Amino acid sequence: MRRLRRPLETNDGDGLSFIDHSEEVTKKVKFDGEDYPNEGPNVKPGSTSSARRVNAQTLEVTDKFKGKTVDTQLIELSSDRKTLTITVHTPGRREPNILVFERQ
Repeated sequence: MRRLRRPLETNDGDGLSFIDHSEEVTKKVKFDGEDYPNEGPNVKPGSTSSARRVNAQTLEVTDKFKGKTVDTQLIELSSDRKTLTITVHTPGRREPNILVFERQ
């Protein structure tokens, strides 16, 4: 099992940085719903991400390419903080992809 190196960091206290080391892409977002350009050597020009808090335990992150939504992710932490569920909605697909992570 491979561990990711710091895949999540705070972004100036009012947002988060999602870091994908394997793709060399960083999404630095604030919780204001605004689009922020993605960073890194492998980022396609025109790629942006935005985020907003749905509630205390849920975030919604939207990824866009040249202004068009690529996917929307609901990131939910369980009340006991042991389970993280990411539901990925992709335009044109009926069913979302659901990823569930359990704290070990």
